Amino acid sequence: MATTASDLITEIGAQLHGWGSTQDRITPLTNSIGPTDTTFTVDFAFGQAVGITPGVIQIDSELLYVTAVDAGTGVVTLANGFGRGYDGTTAASHTAGSKIVSRPKFPRVWLFKQLNEVLGSLYPDLFVAKTFTSTVTSPSNTYTLPGDVPMHVIDAQWQDVVGNWHRPMVLEQGLTASPWTLTASPRSPA
Repeated sequence: MATTASDLITEIGAQLHGWGSTQDRITPLTNSIGPTDTTFTVDFAFGQAVGITPGVIQIDSELLYVTAVDAGTGVVTLANGFGRGYDGTTAASHTAGSKIVSRPKFPRVWLFKQLNEVLGSLYPDLFVAKTFTSTVTSPSNTYTLPGDVPMHVIDAQWQDVVGNWHRPMVLEQGLTASPWTLTASPRSPA
């Protein structure tokens, strides 16, 4: 199961590619490169299933634009001025052995943008639930909530001395207070 955004993007990319006959052409980066380098070396310059060709390539989450590949030496030359950080990506350092994808069908940066749009469209329905436990100190019925400010209190309960949980409370949330407070009062008889 994916635990980071990068893991999730990798899984999404694998599902989009499936097991079709049109897989991305890949090759490893032979030497580490910095964010301003405009040439680097690859293991395989050309081949049926591996290699690199002029055009857009991807290393990690950066897109680069290749203008020339020397099949004999494996030296790759990037476009002057726009070869690094192509199409709005960020030029970054890459370590030797990093996977280079030639003409990626589903660039990681695009998948990440789509994932962000999907998650953004779920707002405000997608939320994180947290709990807060406090000791009831009678006659006080106002409690300061912890530092990370909640947007809404979904539920409040209290436990009697026997251990039974109850919800007969009217909640008033301090929406503009700092720090946030929660006031609980007994309900009026119906």
